[in-house]
Amino acid sequence: MSGRLDTCIFVGRFQPLHKGHMEAIRYAASRCGRLVVCVGSAQERGTSRNPMPADDRLKTLRMAIPSGRICGCRISYMKVPDFMDDDAWFAYITGRVPRIDAVFSGNAWVRSIFRSRGIMTVVPPWHERKELSATRIRSLIRHGRPWKKLVPREALRELSREEAVIRSSSGRGRHSRRIPPSGRSRTNRAAGRN
Repeated sequence: MSGRLDTCIFVGRFQPLHKGHMEAIRYAASRCGRLVVCVGSAQERGTSRNPMPADDRLKTLRMAIPSGRICGCRISYMKVPDFMDDDAWFAYITGRVPRIDAVFSGNAWVRSIFRSRGIMTVVPPWHERKELSATRIRSLIRHGRPWKKLVPREALRELSREEAVIRSSSGRGRHSRRIPPSGRSRTNRAAGRN
């Protein structure tokens, strides 16, 4: 990729936001003028995999990026629910961000949706992948083990408030609510990385 792209998106669930996410967002932001951070599985909350509601995840992102800019790139946010239909999921995003130059995601399914429609996809480098995993951080929280050094300092206060939500969600199922299918019936896998 040469030169700076105009508008890009970064898709993730941020359950919870951690330093690996922030490094990946910085990587994407350094390559575009505007980055829309998509908070995936927006309708999910209170499950073991998706304990935090989308509004709380957005709040932690805004706390971690208080200026709304990284590397000179304007950062904006968008909640993206899951759909049972890849075309509907794609249409939802492109209906709100009509011109996308590139998609940054570590999720193969997300990349395949955009790549199959001719949009460039990029796998951002993942900082300390084994250590910085939202799945691992949720497990540490549930077991009362140290986790705070793994999340951005700026978002720590909010994430500390979410600790009880994450702990209490350990016995619930993987998914709470789905948006019904429209058209082709293919289950939308969780958007973005952990």
